[in-house]
Amino acid sequence: SYLHPVGNDRLLAIGKEADEKTGRVTGFQITLFDVSNLKNTRVLQRYTLDNDKGWMSSSAENDHLAFRYLPQSKLLILPVRRTTYWSSKKDPFDGFKIYYVDDDGIEKRFGIEMTSPSKIRKGCWYRASLPARSMVFKGNLTVVKGH
Repeated sequence: SYLHPVGNDRLLAIGKEADEKTGRVTGFQITLFDVSNLKNTRVLQRYTLDNDKGWMSSSAENDHLAFRYLPQSKLLILPVRRTTYWSSKKDPFDGFKIYYVDDDGIEKRFGIEMTSPSKIRKGCWYRASLPARSMVFKGNLTVVKGH
């Protein structure tokens, strides 16, 4: 999990979504909190990326350098990986998801695929890896991620 301040009196959290009764992980979530009153913090919006017969995760949960929030454009750039079972109707995904985050909520904008679903299904057996990073140079987004 990771917490990051955004805007005035707002806190953005990323981490696992879990069933309240069983504790079973059911997805990955992005949550926007109102922290203007620390004695009464409240959830403004919770955006859940469900597992849907697979597993959704982000390296930003364990590596804060993989997380990027751009306050001027209010964009969240998040590395995301969805592995799926063969029976799933959704394709696997490995890349970045971009969200617009302001004081009122979270809105999905688009995704950047780093490889095709068919290549993910075949697997990557190369030992080298590159941590997920995003950078902005002169207004242009550059993302890197290895597996």
